Amino acid sequence: MIARTGITHQVLYRYITLGLIEPARTTDSGLRYFGSNVVPLIELIRSLTEDRRYSLRELKEIFFKDERVQKLMARATG
Repeated sequence: MIARTGITHQVLYRYITLGLIEPARTTDSGLRYFGSNVVPLIELIRSLTEDRRYSLRELKEIFFKDERVQKLMARATG
């Protein structure tokens, strides 16, 4: 996956620690496996950070904004 996206291990780790991407599963030895949807997501992140000059923290706010709103609404109605 890293070869297909052109990112480094450090960049991948940063995306994971910020919560921008998540492994589909992790082995007992710590090896991470990602779903097929991660490559387009990484390409989108790279495009937004390189071309549009968004920071990774700004992207985190953008990506998770809807999820937070949905959780709040679920609490309010549920």
